[in-house]
Amino acid sequence: MSPVASPSDRPGDSSPDPSRRRFLRAGAGLVGAVGLAGCVLSTEPYTERVERSFDPSGADELAVRTDSGDVTLSPGDGEAVSGTVRKESSSGEDALDEVTVEGRVEDGRLTVAPRPLDPDADVSVTLDLSVPEELAVVETSSSNGDIEAEGVAGDGTYSSANGDVDVTGVDGFVTVESTNGDLTAGDVSGLDGAETTNGDVTVDVSALREDATCRSRNGDVVAAVADDLSAAVTLETTNGDATVEGAQLTIESSGEHRVEGTIGAGEHALELRSTNGDVTLREQ
Repeated sequence: MSPVASPSDRPGDSSPDPSRRRFLRAGAGLVGAVGLAGCVLSTEPYTERVERSFDPSGADELAVRTDSGDVTLSPGDGEAVSGTVRKESSSGEDALDEVTVEGRVEDGRLTVAPRPLDPDADVSVTLDLSVPEELAVVETSSSNGDIEAEGVAGDGTYSSANGDVDVTGVDGFVTVESTNGDLTAGDVSGLDGAETTNGDVTVDVSALREDATCRSRNGDVVAAVADDLSAAVTLETTNGDATVEGAQLTIESSGEHRVEGTIGAGEHALELRSTNGDVTLREQ
């Protein structure tokens, strides 16, 4: 494992005067191999923004994680993963110092994630990052926050425990997951699966490389499929309607709550399922 050198997320300050301390923190900056380009501090709740970069040397994959906060990924022109790190705490200004954000390369993968210096620190970390085109995004996750990715590449999983997941224009096969949140996967190369407990699922299915399930316990499920897809399709809901709208599906059985049929040769299984919600198959 080769850790990427990381400067402190916060400019240093030894002044006992609070007003001077805030001034220095807002105005100071550090520059390093993993850069901190600037820092802006505000209060109530206490927040801090810093511009950071993470060196992906030795890596061809990227994982981005945060325990609490949003993650936004977009394509970048540079060689490093770079963008804004935003920390927020209602526990006071000093709590912001108790969490740093690090980038580490191990086994060909750069992982960018917060590292709490105090395990009891109540700090959320939001990451808004640009990703070099040669770096494949394989994992993006938040325990409490939204996930957004647009225009990046790689076969990857995008997941949140409590938040929406919105993935657009990804050059790769994607999995989108949440417990409490809506799922969207649009204009992606392929779909491996989509599942949430409480929320709607809206996905494009341009290609399958394996069997895939799109499921919600409490929400609607809508899948728009390509004409050249090869899939054996099942739509099923307990409390809702199962509907086919324009898709080139050869229907084998049909009812109010369940539809079965085939697109093309039916190479892989595609299941659309909901307990409390409608399930709909559409043409792209």
